[in-house]
Amino acid sequence: MKVIIGFVFVISSFLNAQTIGVVDFMKVEPENTQAYMEVEKMWKNIHQTRLKKGLIKFWGLYGIMFSGANNEYNYVTVTHYNSMKDFDNSYSNEINQEAFSGKSQREINRMMDKTGPSRTLVRSQPFNLLSRTETLPSEPTSILLVNFMTVEPGGNSDYVDLEREIYKDVHEESVKQGGRSGWSVWGKIGGDLTSRQFVTVDSYSSWDQIDQESNFGDLFKKVHPDKNMEEVSDKTIKSRILEKREIWRLIDSVRPSN
Repeated sequence: MKVIIGFVFVISSFLNAQTIGVVDFMKVEPENTQAYMEVEKMWKNIHQTRLKKGLIKFWGLYGIMFSGANNEYNYVTVTHYNSMKDFDNSYSNEINQEAFSGKSQREINRMMDKTGPSRTLVRSQPFNLLSRTETLPSEPTSILLVNFMTVEPGGNSDYVDLEREIYKDVHEESVKQGGRSGWSVWGKIGGDLTSRQFVTVDSYSSWDQIDQESNFGDLFKKVHPDKNMEEVSDKTIKSRILEKREIWRLIDSVRPSN
């Protein structure tokens, strides 16, 4: 119970004016790849309609790089909402009809029926945005380094404070220097709150940008000249366990500039 109470305290303190990100983890068999891409192209029309109505802020389809047959999932979709209320009210038959105006309900149903056979929805997980760099990219970034963190019971607030008070400024400086496009940290809402409760996302526009990023030590010294980097690193290692790192490549997206 202490784990859940502590986590809810951290999340609730940010929940009012923050972005909710819902990640759908998909497993697509090789023989279904083309069919799945066609299904997501169909759904893109629906997401564009939802965006125009102000029901979502962003939708993106990503491929998990370097995944294989034994991976639990190999694609994800990410949808951003203003609130969980928007999430609850973001989809209806009326939206389908508007997205596919001119088509009968039978035609729409036939199109939608292709969704299930094209992929397996492994799970759907909502996250709350806890912090991010202030300089936002003008275009969705094409490469994401996604880091899944486990925090021990009672350590949620300390971990989030480290990310917000230490690392956010370092990443902001990297953005200003052109070494990355953005950074953010997210916390799980619901589900298993005993592991991988937090996710950090490093955003890049290209592989070249990753290669050109300044040395972390140099960035740290510039932003925090009065802090001891070894002490901060030791505190960071003790604050969380980096369970997993994935590389997500953007395939398609819907955003306000579309």
